[in-house]
Amino acid sequence: SGTYAATIGDLSDSISWELDKSTGLLTITGSGPMPNWTDGGEASPWYDQRTSIRSLLVSSGITTIGSNAFKGCTYLSSVILPDGITTIGDSAFYACTLSSSFTLPSSVNTIGNYAFYYCWNLTSVTIPDSVTSIGDYAFYYCSALQAVYYQGSIEDRSSINICNYNNELSNATWYYGICKGEHTYSSDCDEQCNACPYPKRTT
Repeated sequence: SGTYAATIGDLSDSISWELDKSTGLLTITGSGPMPNWTDGGEASPWYDQRTSIRSLLVSSGITTIGSNAFKGCTYLSSVILPDGITTIGDSAFYACTLSSSFTLPSSVNTIGNYAFYYCWNLTSVTIPDSVTSIGDYAFYYCSALQAVYYQGSIEDRSSINICNYNNELSNATWYYGICKGEHTYSSDCDEQCNACPYPKRTT
């Protein structure tokens, strides 16, 4: 008989996980930081079932996404992360499909190395103004990335430590959520703020 693949278990004393193979939903519940996994070391408990994972729900109370947590989950497209997440670990979503638009929780301050490496389907990402560090290769090979919706100002962006090999991120069009307190436009026909690339909302 074949080896039984667990679909439920504990990551720590306070965090558990469950994979519904009928829907492909992986749920992480509990409180505190997720463990980190390393290349060449112990893999996440769902790693051997990674191609079965279609969606991810992380419950409120989890504070970090562990390194290599979802690396290679190539069919993972829908991701729901709670406010309270402060760190996206190294290679956390490496080579995941992801939906075309991805929003980071407003509490995130660190995006690790290779965090979204080769997320080829990603066309836009929303980054909160709480982010202070974006690691090497974090958005490398995100070849479809066109727009960054940054919830801070141009001045705030300059304080982010964006590390090496993030050309796809830097070359995307950045839109700003704060501009000297409010955005100003020359006329009703002007679709761009006078001080930054923030687009005028038409709805």
